[in-house]
Amino acid sequence: MAWRYCPNRSGGLPTEWIFASLQDKGFDVRCIETRHAQCFLSTRPNKTDRNDAEGIAQMMRLGHFKPVHVKSRIAQGVQTIVAARAQIVSTMVKLEMTARGLIKKFGYKISRGGRVSFAERVRAAISTDADLCLAIHPLLDCREHLRQQKLAYDRTLYAMSKRNDVCRASNLALEIAFEDHLTPDDCAHMATYLSLSTPPAKA
Repeated sequence: MAWRYCPNRSGGLPTEWIFASLQDKGFDVRCIETRHAQCFLSTRPNKTDRNDAEGIAQMMRLGHFKPVHVKSRIAQGVQTIVAARAQIVSTMVKLEMTARGLIKKFGYKISRGGRVSFAERVRAAISTDADLCLAIHPLLDCREHLRQQKLAYDRTLYAMSKRNDVCRASNLALEIAFEDHLTPDDCAHMATYLSLSTPPAKA
């Protein structure tokens, strides 16, 4: 029986980009479950790249594969923004903990308060120590710059969520979109599993 090799590529970071590019060119592309493919290929002797390629081609020809959903370009963009925001938040927390640790050695303790007033409270605590100010103020300046960038990300994500029907329907949905990295592709799933009614007040 005559058959042709099916072009295939292992999973990795460029997979989504390659998938979308081939679809744009008009190819019928399938992204398959790697663990299922590994089980199928493990039954074949002499594991080589050529034999694996032949095995995947046979698997596709026979239809013995599990297709995997690939996020849309819009969803990938949102996910990238959320990941970048998370990295900024993580760096801000590290700077805050560094500042706290450095001034604690000199007997200074930050008063209670929110994150917005953190820099102000640190500056007030060490205002009489000129040498310590030289060390800590640059950290606070860096943190403040990161905080402004985080607010810019927040405004961008909020504007995106307002254009999303599911997120606009519920404040709970909006919270999930921020905390659980919800992307536009997840809207149908969230509408299925999430009640859009207002959650009951906590006792």
